[in-house]
Parts: sequence; C-alpha cells; structure tokens
Amino acid sequence: MWDSALPRFGVRIMPAGSRVYLVQYRAKDAPGEAANTRRITIGQHDGELWNVTKARAKARKFLAPVDLGRDPFAEQVAERVARSDAARVAAEADALRVREAEARRRDSFEAVAEGFIDLCLKDTRSGHETARLLRTGPVKASAGRHIAEVRRADVADLLDHIRKRSTAAARLTYAALRALFGWCVERDLVVASPCDRLRAPPRPEPRDRVLEDQKLRAIWEASESLGYPFGPIVRLLMLTAQRRAEVAGMAWSEIDLEAAAWRIPNRLWPRLQRYLAPAPSSYQLARLRPGPDPRLASGRPIPERFAGFPRRSVVSTNWRQPPGPANHGGSTICAAPPRPGWRH
Repeated sequence: MWDSALPRFGVRIMPAGSRVYLVQYRAKDAPGEAANTRRITIGQHDGELWNVTKARAKARKFLAPVDLGRDPFAEQVAERVARSDAARVAAEADALRVREAEARRRDSFEAVAEGFIDLCLKDTRSGHETARLLRTGPVKASAGRHIAEVRRADVADLLDHIRKRSTAAARLTYAALRALFGWCVERDLVVASPCDRLRAPPRPEPRDRVLEDQKLRAIWEASESLGYPFGPIVRLLMLTAQRRAEVAGMAWSEIDLEAAAWRIPNRLWPRLQRYLAPAPSSYQLARLRPGPDPRLASGRPIPERFAGFPRRSVVSTNWRQPPGPANHGGSTICAAPPRPGWRH
C-alpha cells in the first residue's frame, strides 16, 4: 500500500498482521544501463515508538539523495565495504608492525651478540674475556639498534673511544667485532662486515715492570691473609714464575727435588716436548696432610672468587705430602718470606 502524500513510500502488511514501512525507487548504476529497482525496509510499525508519521519523515530523508540522482543503498553498501577494508588493512598493518618489532628484537645487536657468545665463545679459552669486551663496549654503544644498521663509522668511533682508555682493549675489541660480524655475514644477517677495510688499532707497547723487593715482600705477606688454597698458590707463583694453571695443576711426580727441577708436561698437547722450570726447594713446598693421591691438585673446579683464573684449570684443595724424606718435618709453604735481593 503506497502513501498518497509521499510517492515511493508505502507500508506492507504481512500475513501475520504486522506492518512494515518501506521505500522503493529506481536507480541507475551507470549511464546507459538499465535502472535497478531498490526496495528498502525502513522500519516496522510499533505504535507511538514507530508510526506512520515517523516512518514518512525517515522515508523523505532517505529519498532526498535519490531526487539528486544518487543511490543511497549503493552508498551504504560501499560504506560498509570501505569500513571492512579499512579494518582489514589496519589489522594487517598491526600484524606487520608486530612482526617487524619481533624481527628487530631478534636481530638487534644485543641479541645477535648474545647468540654469537653462546654458540661460538662459550667453550673457548678466551671466550669469557671476549664476551666481556663485547658486552661492556659494543653492546652498550649499540643498544636497541638493528645489527644491519651498524656502520663502519660507528665501529671506528667506538674503537677511538676505547683507545683513549686502553690501546690493548681497543685492539681486542676490534678482533671480537671482526669475528662477530664475520659470523653475521655467514648467516646473512648483514650484507658486509663494517670491519672490512677498517684498520685495526695499533699494538700496545710492551710493558716492562719489575717489582722491587719491598713490593714482593708486601705481596708475600698479603698472600698469607688469602687463606688456603689461594695463598699457597700465589706464593708458589712467586717462587716458580710459572703460569697459574701450571702451578694449580702441579703433581709431585713432576718435581725432581734432587735436580731442583720441575718437569712441566704440556697438559693440552701431551705428545709435545716437556720443558723444565726451576723447582722450589723441598722446605718451600706445600704440605697439608698425607694421602695416596700423588697430585698436588684434587681436580675440583676453580672457585669463582679467584678472578681471572682459567676455568679449565684445577685448583689445589687437597695438597699432599711429598714422597720421601724431603718434606723436612712437614713445613708449610716457604716458612720464610723472600730475602732482599731475591730474584727469579
């Protein structure tokens, strides 16, 4: 049933008795095409809440664009499609930002450096020191940056800054960075290493320092306060002038008291030639308690508080009495400090 007051506005009575208000108009999608008939429902009769007066006012507002040659129905469909497309594009952009942030975090200088340390340095002899150099220098300087954003100028500035403090540290840092970026090139994290065509810092000048007798005496006396086993280790180092790992791994079978010689085996490559070192006299050697173990060292891991001690070495925690009558009544390590003029 069509309204006589407003053309194209009407009401449809359903079989169940409900009344639905609608508008009907003809719209052309494009010039030269046949017009399409649009029939749009604008509401259902509901007494005072939605009656014919309100329905007619809405229909008049809906048909106003039609009189101007527009298609309100097509515009509404296009608007819904546009909103849906915008929501989809926004969701894709958010997902892309999340992926880029995750990739940036995964490929950040700090994360890549930690991966390099874990995979390449953890089991090496100098890995702990190299990791420290990377973490205290390059990682702090490049915090939050992508590994591919580090340029040659950045590496040069960092090395110049470290070189002002220590030439040796700058050279070691350069070596660590060169290895790191070489590892990154292998994994296609960077196209080229920023260390390429970058000159290494110069070698530091050799240090030549000899401790005076007063300083040697002070070190000797101070080592007594370290307690066991580090105090005896320090004193044996002063007596033999050998490496810390060799002293900590010393065995009685290596010491020839009659010849006053310590035959030090190559613990890393046993087939290589042994070499001799001056041995401390028998009264200077450590003696704690007798036991069947012929080694001065028990084989336990190095405590962390002995800073800088090689992790692969062992520290003596159960030193044994030397064989034979050469222990001179069980004296402790070097009963007297070095005399003035003492040299090794």
